[in-house]
Amino acid sequence: MVNVDEWHLARVSRARRAFVLDSEGRAWTSMSPNMWEQRERWQGLLARYGVVSYWVVCVTPPGGHGTPDMTTAVWPGGVTCMDIPSLRAMVDSVCVPDMFAAIPPGLVSLLDSHIKY
Repeated sequence: MVNVDEWHLARVSRARRAFVLDSEGRAWTSMSPNMWEQRERWQGLLARYGVVSYWVVCVTPPGGHGTPDMTTAVWPGGVTCMDIPSLRAMVDSVCVPDMFAAIPPGLVSLLDSHIKY
């Protein structure tokens, strides 16, 4: 998938060298501003607690066709995209093995108060 503009992605088949149409005959899909909005909502709070955040869209396999190549896709607000192996490699590169995340207790309490059980 590739960006057509800031709000749309086009589905492209590398094997067929053609656009791939959805059930409504469109070769593009609209992107939600959700990741951008969540980053704007939470990034300042996390920074106040000393938490470094990196915002990405992680693509999971949609079914029998495998995971689409979205390595060049960018969501509104400049949020990048990666697949599961890339996300795991990024997390592994910044985390210490066998250690718990050093999340401040005050932040844990705050987040816990917002979870709907």
